[in-house]
Formats: sequence, structure tokens, C-alpha cells
Amino acid sequence: MKTAFPVDKFDLKGLIQNTLEYCKQNVSEGIEPSSAIVISRGYSKQPKQIDDGNRDLEKELIQDRLTLFFPFAISSLEDTIRCADGKTYAMPDDESTESDEEVSVLPDEMNILGLTVRFYADCLVFETASYYLGSHVAPPPSIDIQENLGFLQEPIEGYISRFVIR
Repeated sequence: MKTAFPVDKFDLKGLIQNTLEYCKQNVSEGIEPSSAIVISRGYSKQPKQIDDGNRDLEKELIQDRLTLFFPFAISSLEDTIRCADGKTYAMPDDESTESDEEVSVLPDEMNILGLTVRFYADCLVFETASYYLGSHVAPPPSIDIQENLGFLQEPIEGYISRFVIR
């Protein structure tokens, strides 16, 4: 999914604040919540994580023109996952997944699902994406655009629309 909204018709502060609250509840203790919002540096380049708690995410988007990854579904080790919209969703099993709900990545301890946000031509551009955390024995960290987040596609679209100013 790719969509855009004029910056003056979108509550960016609300999205940032809501995402930081979600991160605060879902990252490990002692980790700065804003570090879960990483900088996407483009295809085949590792995302940049900043552990500084004094980040101005709105400035990073609008003035610095960075592309940021906002988590929507951090991880699930159970049959359900709590998402940034405040709701809990059942993780699909192989038998219940319909072909139009298929997604190549599910949220787990190595993959976070969410969206990239960038500022372009007075608009905020959103694309659904996955953030692979990487490890020392696997490919390096990466952010990959995902056309379809499967069972989370509708919830993430609804989540974004909550911040559109009408």
C-alpha cells in the first residue's frame, strides 16, 4: 500500500505521539522508545537506529527530509499480536490464511511490520513495510516495502486514516 496526504491535512504530531506510546509499551525495558523508529536509508542500505531520547521526529521528516519507519506490529510470540492502533489481532495459521491475505513476512522477534513515512511535495507519503532486525549469522538489517500486510492491511490503513484531518 502506498498513499499520501497533504501535510496540513494530517496530524503528524498525533501519529508520532501514538507510535512512541506503543513503542514504550512494546520494546524491552531500558530501550529508548524512539529508537524503534528507525531511519530508512534506501534500498540495500542498513537502517540507522538512533538511541538518543531527544529526537525531533517531525523535524527529521519535514526539515531533514529523512524517511522513517514507524512500527505498527512489533512482535508476537503468541497467537495474537497487539498493534499500534490499540487492538489485538489473531495471528493467522496456515489453514486459515486466504490467498488475498497472504503476506511474505509475519511479525516476530526478527521482523517488525509498519510503514515508512517521508515528506515529498508538501505531502506525507506512507508505504507499508517490514523492518528485518538482522543478526550476526543472517543478512544485515533492512527495511523492505511490502505491498500487502495480509491480515494487518486493513487495520494499518484504518490506523493511518485516524490521523487524517477532515
